[in-house]
Amino acid sequence: TGVQTCALPISISGPAELFDRLFTEDSTDRRTRRDQEHRLQASILDAVRDDANRLARQVNREDKAKLDEYLNSVFTIEQRIQRVQERIAIEALDLKDPGPSNPHAPAGMPADRSASQKLVQAVTRSPAVHADYLRVMTDLMVLAFQTDTTRVCSLGLGSDESLFPGVVTVGYEHHAHTLEHHGNAARVEDADPVAREGCRQIHAWYSQFFAETVAKLRAIDEGGSRLLDNTVLLYTSYMSDGGHGRNNYPVLLAGRAGGALKTGRHIAYRKDTPMANLYVELLALLGDTKGEFGNSRTSPKAAYEGRLPELS
Repeated sequence: TGVQTCALPISISGPAELFDRLFTEDSTDRRTRRDQEHRLQASILDAVRDDANRLARQVNREDKAKLDEYLNSVFTIEQRIQRVQERIAIEALDLKDPGPSNPHAPAGMPADRSASQKLVQAVTRSPAVHADYLRVMTDLMVLAFQTDTTRVCSLGLGSDESLFPGVVTVGYEHHAHTLEHHGNAARVEDADPVAREGCRQIHAWYSQFFAETVAKLRAIDEGGSRLLDNTVLLYTSYMSDGGHGRNNYPVLLAGRAGGALKTGRHIAYRKDTPMANLYVELLALLGDTKGEFGNSRTSPKAAYEGRLPELS
């Protein structure tokens, strides 16, 4: 299957938009969303059911089981996307009118991408909605890898503007960005310990979804190996602390990248080794032979000739 990594070349935040782009939109016109009523009423499975039935009659029992597993995955995620979008729409209505409310039955999916983005913003207000959003987006990534729809995917699912009531159980502040700034300082002893604990709880909350994603990849058999064995996932942050620090980025790699990576290890490299060195190694796994990325060789702190020895 080759090496798969965890970046679509475009920015997508809505799960329905991502599903349409991956599985239902015409490749010649990916900027045009399908008619919303049709998308809700007709499953993508209906369009391929006849072909799938013909194929099922031609393959052996084991391959038929894999085909059924794939079709069921598509159908299940499609249904979950609809439920998540309906819940997001309800949250958006509650934000607009936070007084005494009755359940609002959604009239339909957002009419365009602008409306979809406004609905997605409601995700940051509720950890429960946020969790549903994280799970459905990671499920879409796993499905895209399983079906070889794409081999590169970048998911940026965290938000500094998110609120975490119930996740953060210390103090009175639930706003991630505020906690990040109060919980970090040039010297650890100068930081607010309550805010630091709040940050730790948020990080642990996010990490559980990464762990779930790894488990999903590991559970998929690819004929003698697992999907996780043929994938490499990079779990990191765009900054190392709430003070916008750029030193000591948290980095976790999961998966064997088709056997190119040795797992189950902690490797400590020289202090101030450029983060770009890691990206050079990941690009090498994809067949890039340039051996250079960003400041991997030009940084005043350049190390290891722009590479990371012993990684693979």
